[in-house]
Amino acid sequence: MSVVTKSGLEKVWRKVYELAEKHGMTGDEFIQWSDREFARKNITESECALIMAYQTCEAIKRLRSRDKENLADKVESREWWVKTWKKDFDKVDEVIKHLTEVCEYLRKLYGENYKYHYEYLLNYDDILYKIVIDKAKSDRNKFKRSD
Repeated sequence: MSVVTKSGLEKVWRKVYELAEKHGMTGDEFIQWSDREFARKNITESECALIMAYQTCEAIKRLRSRDKENLADKVESREWWVKTWKKDFDKVDEVIKHLTEVCEYLRKLYGENYKYHYEYLLNYDDILYKIVIDKAKSDRNKFKRSD
């Protein structure tokens, strides 16, 4: 584990202020610009968890609507943590919009074929639903008699 020394921290801040000056900004303006740029290129861990929790609940709802109660119950018990995010589901549209903007921005920056590593969350309910159904089919085939 490395220890940050006072002189090391001073070097970092000196570099920040040099970069700010190079771009014609004050140190505070540069930090604010850097924070905005980071937000354009990334989602936070809590945004990721919120989307995953919401999409998991959507997959569970779809299982229940298709009379797959046992599978829905299994997913719900295995993914118990999603309940801790339900109070924040009213924010999910804004967070999904942010993720979509991040994906679009990065495609413009790096090319049309670029895939942001959290882009799969936009369709995670479909992905999870398919995984659960495919696993159930696979498990059923394992236990069929072959005589």
